[in-house]
Amino acid sequence: MRHLILLLLEAARSDAQTPSAPSERVYGSERNEVGSASTANSGIEVSSATETALRNLIASYSEQYPKAPKPSMGQLKAVYRRGAGAFSASHRPNMNRNQWALARVNTFLKMLRGDAVKQSYRAADQDLL
Repeated sequence: MRHLILLLLEAARSDAQTPSAPSERVYGSERNEVGSASTANSGIEVSSATETALRNLIASYSEQYPKAPKPSMGQLKAVYRRGAGAFSASHRPNMNRNQWALARVNTFLKMLRGDAVKQSYRAADQDLL
C-alpha cells in the first residue's frame, strides 16, 4: 500500500518539481552571505557573464515596455540568486542552474509589468517589487 501511495505522489509531480540529483544540490554560497537575496540592495555578487545577461534583460525590457516599472540590477540579482538556490530543491530536467535562475528572472519581469503569473511565483518574489 505504501508503495502505491509513493507511486501516486510521484506521478502527481510536474516536471518542474523534479528533485535535483544529489551532486547538483548546493547549499549556501562561497561569494554571498546567507540571506543576501532577502532584499534587492544586498550587494549580491554574480559572474560577469550573469551580470551581462541581467543588464541585457533590463535593456530589452525597458525598450519593450517603456511605460512599465523598471527593474533594478539589485532586484534581478536577488531573484537570480533565489532561482539558483531553488534549483537544488526542484527543477525541470534538462535545464541547468543558470537556465533555471534566468527563467525565474523572466517570470519576475512578467510579474513586474503586471502580467499574470502563477500564485507560487508571486508569493516567492513579490517582496522584491
